[in-house]
Amino acid sequence: MFSFIPAYLIYTMIIVVGLIGIVVSDNLIKKVMSLNITQAGILLFYISICYKHTLNPPIIKDGLLPENYINPIPQVLMLTAIVVGLSITSIALALIIKISKLYETIYQSQIDEIDHNDAKN
Repeated sequence: MFSFIPAYLIYTMIIVVGLIGIVVSDNLIKKVMSLNITQAGILLFYISICYKHTLNPPIIKDGLLPENYINPIPQVLMLTAIVVGLSITSIALALIIKISKLYETIYQSQIDEIDHNDAKN
């Protein structure tokens, strides 16, 4: 379907969409979701760099030399990055809940306005 578009261009577009969402969005939950989109693009990009079509998956079989296997370390690092991203997302959403109870809004501009008015008083 996308054979005419290189995969790296698609991953870059995913990263850019996430970054635009972080910068443009005023809603804190949308910012966190945009951060997740950016992370997904980076993970896809890194995994695709490490993949080689001519090598075998890192499942040991008799008769194959170690240089015939894909290096499993980048895959393990990406699994770790997924877990770290999930924990960051859960902490960020918990903080957004606290912020919404304190300021009664989840919009950055309204929070800045409340802080600015409190600083004047």
